[in-house]
Formats: sequence, structure tokens, C-alpha cells
Amino acid sequence: MRATPRFVAHWPWFALATVLLLLGTASWMSLRQNFDEDLKLTRESSGRELHVLAAFISVELQAGRYQDIERLLRDWGKTNSSIAHLQLVSANGFVLATYQRPGNVEHALTLEQPISYSYRGEATLRLRIDLADVYRHQQRLATEFAIILAVGAMLLSLLVFVALQRQREAARLRQRTQELDAATHALAKSEERLKLALEASSDGLWDWGVQANTAHFSPRWKAILGYADDELADSFETWYQRLHPEDQPRARAAQQAHFDDPARAYEPEYRMRHKNGDWVWIQSRGKVVERDAAGRPRRMVGTITDITARKRAQQALEQTEQRFRALLENLELIAVMLDHEGNIILCNDFLLRLTGWQREEILHRSWFDIFLPPDIRDQVKKSVFLEIIAAGSAPIYYENEIITRSGERRLIAWNNTVFRDPRGQVLSTASIGEDITERRRVEELKEASVMQLHAIVNASPVPQALNDEHQNITFLNPAFTGTFGYTREDIPTLADWWPKAYPDPEYRQWVADTWQATLDKARRDNMAFTPIELNVRSKDGTVKTVLVSASPIGKSFEGVHLVVLYDITERKHAEAERERLLAELTAANVEMENFVYTISHDLKSPLITIGGFASLVEKDIAKLDGEAAADSIVEIKKAVADMQGLIENLLQLARLGHVAGEAREVDINALLDELRARCARQIKQKHATIRIAPDIPRLWVDPVRLGEVLQNLVDNALKYHRPGVPPEIEIGWRHEGEWFRLYVRDNGIGFKKEYQERIFELFQRLDSHTDGTGVGLTISRRIIESHGGHLTAESEPGQGSTFWIALPESVMVKQGAQVSTRDIHLQG
Repeated sequence: MRATPRFVAHWPWFALATVLLLLGTASWMSLRQNFDEDLKLTRESSGRELHVLAAFISVELQAGRYQDIERLLRDWGKTNSSIAHLQLVSANGFVLATYQRPGNVEHALTLEQPISYSYRGEATLRLRIDLADVYRHQQRLATEFAIILAVGAMLLSLLVFVALQRQREAARLRQRTQELDAATHALAKSEERLKLALEASSDGLWDWGVQANTAHFSPRWKAILGYADDELADSFETWYQRLHPEDQPRARAAQQAHFDDPARAYEPEYRMRHKNGDWVWIQSRGKVVERDAAGRPRRMVGTITDITARKRAQQALEQTEQRFRALLENLELIAVMLDHEGNIILCNDFLLRLTGWQREEILHRSWFDIFLPPDIRDQVKKSVFLEIIAAGSAPIYYENEIITRSGERRLIAWNNTVFRDPRGQVLSTASIGEDITERRRVEELKEASVMQLHAIVNASPVPQALNDEHQNITFLNPAFTGTFGYTREDIPTLADWWPKAYPDPEYRQWVADTWQATLDKARRDNMAFTPIELNVRSKDGTVKTVLVSASPIGKSFEGVHLVVLYDITERKHAEAERERLLAELTAANVEMENFVYTISHDLKSPLITIGGFASLVEKDIAKLDGEAAADSIVEIKKAVADMQGLIENLLQLARLGHVAGEAREVDINALLDELRARCARQIKQKHATIRIAPDIPRLWVDPVRLGEVLQNLVDNALKYHRPGVPPEIEIGWRHEGEWFRLYVRDNGIGFKKEYQERIFELFQRLDSHTDGTGVGLTISRRIIESHGGHLTAESEPGQGSTFWIALPESVMVKQGAQVSTRDIHLQG
């Protein structure tokens, strides 16, 4: 029961402790909030500066000016005393450039900004900010808060003590009731001011009696200016005298505007002199809370906020923008700044020179309406700009086209950064653009050339490979894989290719030495790579003989180069076979010459005897009737000479073989393919073309003799062609009534219609300038006639010729029919 009066007696002290605790907590929270705001402003300001610097460095890296990075970091660091360290590190951890301010840093803030300067190149820019100023400001505020709390505690303690004394002496101090009422009234007004101040949510509180010209400033209001509560008088002059002279008219105008129109907010920004002589930036907010009967303001209350840090950040931003503008005016790059609606608020001269516009024509107008082509305008605005505004961040790198005043489209590569206000809202975007139109055209041409090269190499029947500057095999065409069996998975590098292609170490070394010597000679003499004949081992173990050559794709063999491996294995085999056949043919010719000599000698011997005796007869008869006998003997000799010539031609005809043989089922297409293969060299030499119908029926004929006929017709077509016109030969067939007709048509010199039969006569040649015996067509006709058919010709001079082989329908092999050799009788 006694505790209650004791508690009542001491409750003011408990209230005092509670108030002090609340004030201490509020002070600590305010101090912490102020520190966090300073740290946030420092981080945002440094982040914006880091974005801008990263944009410059990205441009330098893309342009390949690596030597200027160190100087750029050093110059930038010297312009801002709070920068302790700048460092540019590559993606693999290599330090590309650095700047270190002298001295030790106790408290620092480190920021990083990735930089992408090509489709593969990446780096990181690190910025270390010295927070000494922030911590000093925080310590000064803490000291001021401690002093204020101490003074407040003393004042509140004194107030409690006086109040308690007044309560104890209430009985005998009734005469002081008026003073107590006045104190109570002052306390009510103080509570009202506190309530209004809390509603205004400010740091420093002020209460101005407009008509009475009285004022009240809270301790925090005075602390913002560096003063203790008792160091400044509560008067209107205290505020006005500390206003910056340049800001006094603007502050008074803001007051008057609010007096005249209460709807107009009173939120001016001005400078006030700090106790240490510095100017502090103040954000003041207030309102008229009481007016007289005439509507004139009687009382106005409000708050002030120290915005010096924000103003310094804005000034730093302005200085950064000034440096940004000065630097960009000297670069051959586009620099443009847009507000949050996409209107142009800054651009450099290079943009104007590139596009042909004047600055006053484009400022404060929409960037998208002026510079973006209509076909991509909405897409870029929605997918890029509006996303930047919504997300508050910009893509580090992207490309899009712009359009000049003349309508020309230019491709621009952009690097971007975003500027925000203290609340984090996007104020503007800054972009640096490089005109890459010509570079992209060159890249596209190069890419098209590479694609064309790949297409050509892919289509080539000759094995080919592409090697790069790092000894990698980057491409193998289908002919390479088809010839040697290797794929890129088998031989990704030259180091994999050499031991597989040249397994013998000694031969491999010889190939390497020969290759290097040939390569050195090509470089030294500035000439093409001389082909080398090599033996290459295929994946299946077979050895191919190839002619290897190389050609650089760029300026030298150190870069990408094409290697061509021409397979001459068949040619080498053919050459060996040709040498063997030539040897056999030489032996056969010797044997044939001996045979012909023997036959000629045996046939000529009687003729010589006849000639000898005829000479004797001539002498004997000359004695009787010389003139008549001489004429007779001359005719005998002439006949002997004609007989000798005939015998020579008959011997030539006899060498062509017999014209009769045994018939069997023959694949005519296969027979013609063999014929074409035999004529391959002649076809290639004359650039000839032979087209064979793919569906010629199988025939019951003598394949050897029919082959001789077709060979003779094709040989004549190749031989009697028009000068300068490549031979074109067509072989086809028709089934007409009871006859199967096979034809050989050419585009050669042709002949007159009256010679259509003469050409089949023995020893007849229409072109005396062309080698021949005049017996080929004679034999061909006899062979066809031996099969029961006939051989004819159609032609016009200069229009080519068509030879028709007509055979009885019975030689055609019917589908599913069984025919024996007895069904076909050849006439011998």
C-alpha cells in the first residue's frame, strides 16, 4: 500500500527516463538513417561514375587502344579525391591497368563493373572509394547528437525537478498559479509544435509567427547549421541572416507564393551558412497552419533537411557530365543522352556530322522519331528503351540501325548507362555509339566469301582441307572424307594428321622437309606453291598417290590456308598400264611388220618375176614391132603397179580382222560405257561430250564386231569435228516397226548428200587432209550386214552427221524370253 504513493511521487523520473530512452533511440535511428543515406548517395554517385568510365574503357578496348587505358584511369582518378584505387582486370585475372592514390584507406567501398567490348572479350573494372568523409560526417553528427541529448537530459531533469518542487510547494505557492498556467500553456504549444513537426516528417523543426515576427527553432534545426540550442536566438532574423545572398530573393518569393496560394507547396532549396563558414544546402518544407479573419497568414510551421550530400552528388554528376561531354567531343563516336521519355537532351558534334542534322533541330525531340527507321522504331523503343526505364538498368552492349537525314541507314554499336535520382528513379540514359556500318559490310563480304569458298570446296570432287593459324584442321570437304576416309573427329589438328597419313617416320620427315622447303620457296619468290607428289595412307590402310598444293586464304600461309590433295592414284596405275601395253604393242608391231613383210614379199615375188620377163619380152618384141610392143609392155607394168597398191590396201584391211563371229546377249549400255572409257583421253583432249541414252535394250549380237562398228563411228565423230567447236556426240535408239535402229549423231563438219553411199565404198576418203585408210566404214557396213541389217548416213555440210544402224527386231531381247545362239545366224 505504501508503494503506490512512492510510485506516484517518482513517476516523473520514470517518464524522464522513458523520454530520454525514446530520444536516444530516435537520435540513433536518425543518425543511422543519415549514415545509410550518405553511404547510398556515395554508392550511387560512384556507381554512375563507374558506368561512365566503363563506357569509355569499352570504347578504347573495342578500338584496340590498350595503351591509353592506364592514362585514362590515372586522369580520372586525379579528378576525384575520393577515388582510392582503380583497376581493370581481364576475364582470366590479368591486370590490364591500375591507378592507386597515395596513402592508406581505413574505410572503403568497392564497386565492380563488367565490360564487354566484343562478342568474346570481357573485363571487370574495380573502383575503391575512400569513405573517410562519410565516416567523419557520421562522427561529427554522433558527437552533436550526444551533446544535444546531454543538454536535453539536463533540461528535462531540471524541468522534472522544478515540477516536483512545485507539486510539493503547491500549498504555499498558490500565488504562482499564473506562472504555472503559463508554463502549462507553453507546454501545450510545444506539444502542438511537436505534433505538427512529426506530421511534416522533417529533421529540423521551425515555427514562425508571421504577424508577430516570432520564431522557434528545434535543437536539430540549429544542429544542422553546427550550433547548440542556446547558441542561436529563436527569431526570424536568425534564419534570414544566414541565407546565402543569392538565395534570399528565391526563398522570399517561395514564401509569398505559398501565402498567396495555399495549394502551392512550399519546398524551396537554398544555402545557409554553417558555423564553420561553409554553405549547407537546405531543403525546406512548410505550410501555413493559421490565418486571421482576413485570410492573412498568422502562423507557419515546417522542417528543414540537410541535402548537402545530395547536392554534392549532383555537382559531381554535373562535373562528370562536363568531362563526359568534353571527352566525347574529341572522339569519333556518337554521344547522346535521352530523358526518361526518350527525348534528346544532349548530343555531340559527331552525331550531327554523321546524320546531317543541326543541334537546334533535334534537341528536346524524340530520338526514336528522328533517328530510327520506321520498320524497327517500335521494336527498339519497346524492347530496349522502355525496358531500361522499367528495370532501371541498360544492356551493356547492343546494335541497331539509325537513319540519317538523307535516308541512309547506318549500323551503330551502343554502350549504355543509366542515371537515377536519389529515390532510384531513372532520370536519363547516356549512350556511346560506334558506326560499324563499313566494318559489318566487310565482315558480311568476308563471311559470304567464306561461304562461297565452302560451297565451292564442298562441291569440288578434289579432296580439300582448311587449316587455321593454330595448326587446326577446321574443314574437310566430302571428297576428302570419301577419298581418304578421315573425318574432322579423326584429325582435328595437323599433329593428328601427319602420323596417320605418313606412318613411316623417315618418310614423314622427308615430307615435312619437302613441304617446308616448297613453302619457303613460295614465300621467297612470291609465287604459287609448287605441287608435291606424296603417298598418303588412307583410314582403311590403302595408300593413295596425290599431288598436294596449298594456297593462303589471307595474305600469308601463317593464317588460314587451303590444302588441295589431287588423287592421281588411278592415273599412276593407268600410266603403268600404258607403259605395259606400249611394250606389248611394240612387240606386236614388230611381229606384225615381220608378218606383213613376209606376206608382201611372197605376193610381190611373182610380180617381180612377171616384170622381169615382161622386160625381156619387151626387148624381143622391140626387134619386130617396137612401138606396139612397147605400148603393151607399159600397160603390163602399170597393171603390176596397181596390183601392188591393191595388195597393200588389202593387207591393211586384213589386219582389221574377220567380220563374222558368234552372237550372244549384250548389255549395250555397258558396251558403250566401256567405249567411252577407252576414249576418255581423246574426249578430254578435245573437250568432247558423249550423251548415251540410259535405257538401250539388250541385244543378241556379236559384241566384238558391234563394238568395232560403234568405236569406228565414235572415232570418226571425234576426228571430223569443226575447228574450234568441241565435239558433241549423242547415242540413242528407236524401235520402228520390224527394225531396231541405233544411231550415232555428232556436230562435226558433215558432208554433201551425194556422198551418203560413196563414203561406205572401199578406200574412199572425203577429207584427204585427215589420216585414214578409207576402209573403216566399209568394214562397219559389212559387219552390220552380217547381222542382217544395214548401215546408212544422213548429213549436211557444217550440220554434223547421223549414222543409223538398223538391225532386225529379232535381235532385241524380250523381257523373260530365252534365246539361244542358234536363233541368230551371222552371215560370214
